[in-house]
Amino acid sequence: MNRAGRGSRLPHLVPTVLGGGMIGLGTLAVGYGAWAWAESRAYLADVTGSGQTIEAFDAANFVMSSAGLFLLIGLLLMANGGLFLVAGRLLSPHSLPRSMGPAAAAPARPASQEDDLDDLLDDIDV
Repeated sequence: MNRAGRGSRLPHLVPTVLGGGMIGLGTLAVGYGAWAWAESRAYLADVTGSGQTIEAFDAANFVMSSAGLFLLIGLLLMANGGLFLVAGRLLSPHSLPRSMGPAAAAPARPASQEDDLDDLLDDIDV
């Protein structure tokens, strides 16, 4: 499955691309949420300026439904994107200790060790 030279970059590349994408989408969502927040507040100011009364719950519900969800999702996407970028840096081959790197194939044990183990187990009284 791992081809020479390609498989070693995959664990580092996937979290980096996902993290960058999440941060980009989160930035767009936060930008839209900020714009929606300003527009909804301006609309509520116009409504109250015209003499209509608005209850506090209705005003908060209007602002949060038009902008709050986008701000929350955007911030969560940005935070998760940052975690993916950190994970990508932690998975890079330069940051792993040698003991955690890809292991070389262990040499096969000689058959004499297996025979010695069989002899030792045969000597045990059950």
